[in-house]
Amino acid sequence: MARDGDADAGLGYASETLLALEVSKRRGIITGLGRELLTALRPAQRSCHAARDFRALLDDTADIKESPRVITLAAATPADAAAIAALCAELDEFYGDIPEGSPDQRTAQVRDALFGDPPGGWALLAWDSNAILAGCASYLLLWPASGLSTSLYLKELYVGESYRRAGVGKLLMDGLYAIAAERRCSRVEWTTGTSNQVAQAFHESMGVKPLASKIFYRAADTT
Repeated sequence: MARDGDADAGLGYASETLLALEVSKRRGIITGLGRELLTALRPAQRSCHAARDFRALLDDTADIKESPRVITLAAATPADAAAIAALCAELDEFYGDIPEGSPDQRTAQVRDALFGDPPGGWALLAWDSNAILAGCASYLLLWPASGLSTSLYLKELYVGESYRRAGVGKLLMDGLYAIAAERRCSRVEWTTGTSNQVAQAFHESMGVKPLASKIFYRAADTT
């Protein structure tokens, strides 16, 4: 629009678009494109009121200090079933699968699995300060482990895409270790895909090495 001669309308639209974005999404390539827009204007357009306002908005965006995300851990409750189901749908897509069933059906599955009698497992949830589910760790208690002790088995650890590389995964692992200590578990165990190098690097960054003496078996059809 600006290049076609209507700088006020084009820059006004650009300002509205920038303001509609979350602060975290205004930086980097977005503000870089905004400055490219200003550079591409004709000299007369660069001095117009709309251009000055847009330049000031870009400068203000660069100065904004985003509030740090506060993540808290909590055990899953029945009221969390819909949020867990939504995060699990993202997990399915992460693995290249298509989530099966409607959101209501998936919520019912979560509720039956985690809060049935007996429960099929437990889940530790990571919530941000805006009550958004940032991550989830589902786990089981297995017996026997060493001697007659119990083992905490991590079945799935998943952090939402927008919360990765922010310490959420480590926070969940620390929470699982605390649960294991409270339940007097002798060990915490888990598996990860052989091709999932990101997960392997994450776990090994915490000083945990893969156990070469075990082989994982799976019987997919139990009918």
